[in-house]
Amino acid sequence: MKNILLFTFAILIIQACNAPEKTNTNKTVPDNTTEMKKEQTPDTSQDERWQKIGYDLEKGRPVGLKAGVKAPSFEAKDKDGNTVNLEKELAKQPVVLIFYRGQWCPVCTRYLAEFQKGIPKINEKGAKVIGVTLETPDNIEKTIEKSKTGFTIVQDEGGIMSDYKVLFSVTEAYQQRIRDGLDSDIALNNGKTVAQLPVPATYVIGKDGIIKYAQFDLDYKNRASVEDILQHL
Repeated sequence: MKNILLFTFAILIIQACNAPEKTNTNKTVPDNTTEMKKEQTPDTSQDERWQKIGYDLEKGRPVGLKAGVKAPSFEAKDKDGNTVNLEKELAKQPVVLIFYRGQWCPVCTRYLAEFQKGIPKINEKGAKVIGVTLETPDNIEKTIEKSKTGFTIVQDEGGIMSDYKVLFSVTEAYQQRIRDGLDSDIALNNGKTVAQLPVPATYVIGKDGIIKYAQFDLDYKNRASVEDILQHL
């Protein structure tokens, strides 16, 4: 009888050791499912944001140029018909290149007005500021009147914005927002039938033609400060 009890006890121990481990439902287990989903699924939340502020990403995504690369050369005319050649300007001094959206954009006019206050400091560093826009000469004149700018502004008619990778097509929804909210038509402001805009980027270009500083942000409210520019002149 004793042997039978010992044998039974041994069997019970073996079964207990081989039994599968039960999950403790009261124990907190780290859940990495969210992180895995982030890695597997592209984050489209930013794209939705860019689309809301006008970027038609189906027609292309502006990426800008980086510091350290050669700045594309260009030749363009200001509102008075005077020709501005980047290579010739760089032979004399560094150039600060600023892209802006238009006279209809209150963010642009406020920024340019504030930026104008720092022009003397930039000039003291021996640099010249050139603004680039798609606007017609008449609307460039309106920009100058609204922002009281005194630096050179040229109209892009030859692909400057494409070369600097800042150009994008504007969604119809955003165009309508501008028509309704600001009583302006982006395409007509530029003398075109298709609405396009630049990312309001800023580039500091050395006399050697190399970009020393690049500020590029799809959020049109974020722009280079005069202090940022001075640090790279």
